[in-house]
Amino acid sequence: MHEHWDGAFTTKPDRFGSEPSVSAKVAAEAFARLPVPHPDVLDLGSGTGRDALFFARRGMQVVALDFSGVALDSLKRAARSAGLSRAIQTLRHDVREPLPFPDSTFDACYAHMLYCMDFALDELAAEIFSRFETT
Repeated sequence: MHEHWDGAFTTKPDRFGSEPSVSAKVAAEAFARLPVPHPDVLDLGSGTGRDALFFARRGMQVVALDFSGVALDSLKRAARSAGLSRAIQTLRHDVREPLPFPDSTFDACYAHMLYCMDFALDELAAEIFSRFETT
């Protein structure tokens, strides 16, 4: 499956666009109401990072997690170009595996298109839904 997504992002790196999603804009409003001035956000299935970059531009610290190394390399280049390298950390990870972070590492968890991908709900539910309150 890595090959599929690496190939998809190699062929069309902007396949999901470069502007932040409507979901990210709504999430940023919710994150702004958190009791911390600059929340730490986990972006699950970040792809090339259009939403991660949006959050970082608003002062949030972001860990962008994705299955595709090609997508994450693209995000790293975009973050460097935008002067946001310190605000965005990338991690290649399969969300069907336990998250490699202790509980309470993040103030917020965000996922835009991850749940549209070809996962069975029970592959994600035990790890992700049990650790993060969903809204």
